[in-house]
Amino acid sequence: MSHRIRPDKVVVLDDDPTGTQSAHDVDMLLDKPREGLAAFAADDRKAIYVLTNTRAKTPTETSEHIAALAGMITELVGPDTLVVLRGDSTLRGHIALEMTLLGLAQGVGIVVPAFPAGGRTTRQGVHFVRTPDGELPAAATEYARDSVFGYSHSRLVDWAREVGLNGPNSTIELTELRAGGLATIRDALLAAPPGSVLLPDAETDDDIGLIAQGIEAARETGQRVVVRSAAPLAATLAGTSACVVPPRAARSVLVACGSHTDGASRQLERLSTPARLLPSAELLLDPAHDATAELDELAASVRTDLDTRGLAVVATPRQRSLTHGDLEQGAVIMEALVRVVRASAPSADTVVTKGGITGAEIATRALGATVASVQGQVVTGVPIWQLHRADTAGHQQVVVPGNVGGESVLADIIELLRRPA
Repeated sequence: MSHRIRPDKVVVLDDDPTGTQSAHDVDMLLDKPREGLAAFAADDRKAIYVLTNTRAKTPTETSEHIAALAGMITELVGPDTLVVLRGDSTLRGHIALEMTLLGLAQGVGIVVPAFPAGGRTTRQGVHFVRTPDGELPAAATEYARDSVFGYSHSRLVDWAREVGLNGPNSTIELTELRAGGLATIRDALLAAPPGSVLLPDAETDDDIGLIAQGIEAARETGQRVVVRSAAPLAATLAGTSACVVPPRAARSVLVACGSHTDGASRQLERLSTPARLLPSAELLLDPAHDATAELDELAASVRTDLDTRGLAVVATPRQRSLTHGDLEQGAVIMEALVRVVRASAPSADTVVTKGGITGAEIATRALGATVASVQGQVVTGVPIWQLHRADTAGHQQVVVPGNVGGESVLADIIELLRRPA
């Protein structure tokens, strides 16, 4: 069943670039949001994504950035614009802070982390994640142990309280949703007191569609609704959908992996070319050590791999130290990865990034892109972009989320990219 909601204008604020994993034929602003939003307001596009990358920012940086974007949207696009906060399907991010900044206290919130195609569903109020070990409650997965956004509850009302959503929160179970349809969501949103959050179950894309229709029905009455969701609901509200498309054949492919999950490490091991690793976090963070020469040598080796093999892989160290985890230290590691990719990218025509924050940093800081045209997905849950630098086309980028894919996903993507046109 297809569900398409078409408000006048929709802006999706994406806290990392993987939110386009359920979208196609839509643009994502990577830089210069004022310029991009002004153009969007003046044309007939229904939706646009804006990369905030707040999962890589401190709370203070997030507050400043989201507040500034909210002001721009009101000024340039209009006060009635539907703004959707696209977030992680495994429950990480500055959830309460961002919803508060969009006016939760004056309206009602709805949080829908379900991404059925990716194995993330909510049933009887509990959020589940499909893993190589089977389906697990979200708090039992490695994502819940995130050093910045970790959590201990899988029941969403408890998780919401844990992450700072302290209003009178409530759930809607699948039986109620499916029996009452969009009216169930609409009526719950209209009856909820200001500052409260609705946490409905969702197991299928049809469930997501009913939720989207209920949100729009509530908004049509004048209710202010602050939406936080994984990719599918954001895409449905934006009037777009997932669409697997064949990638452009690539002569040379550069893989950049910043994700530290166990799954990412297993995916790297399946590649035909071994990963060249950045220096350790301890070395990069040591003020007495200058890693410039090592990074330059690493970039030269990556370029050689691209020229001789047509494939190069560069990654952050696979073993994280106990102290490598906060945002400041992560930024130092990312700076090194960006430096190596920037120096190597001219030898590649396609860049594959593993990890959401990695995808954003590489697209903007290493490849200099300001806009990404979302082509669709190269495989389910993995967006493929055409990057644009100023007025010129840039690299083709495949954005592999850190929490998506089996052990062969990177190898499968490389095979698709290197298949003769």
